[in-house]
Amino acid sequence: MKKPLSTLLAGLLAAATVHAAAPLAGTQAPGYYRFAIGAAEVTAVSDGTVTIPLDQLLTNTTPARVNPLLTHSHLTPNVETSINAFLVNTGTHLVLVDTGAGSLFGPDAGGRLPRR
Repeated sequence: MKKPLSTLLAGLLAAATVHAAAPLAGTQAPGYYRFAIGAAEVTAVSDGTVTIPLDQLLTNTTPARVNPLLTHSHLTPNVETSINAFLVNTGTHLVLVDTGAGSLFGPDAGGRLPRR
């Protein structure tokens, strides 16, 4: 006797269910940065890096004010910065927070989160 398609799909979905409860790691791990906010553990997950024109990105200032400070710190106006998402672990729930930058940083920036 053939089973209805809905029964087969329900069985597949049940087999693919992921349980969100996970124990808190409580320690750092290579390639990840973890910190606590209250009882929750937050892990920064890299989505890659991007080089940005810092002298144009900062607000309430001008490149004429920013560039001498960058030079004093041995930096150029173009600096590499991280693109991160955050995994929040409450012990009973895992929540991935990824605000996304879309195409703000260009077509080659980010996009590594699914592999990480």
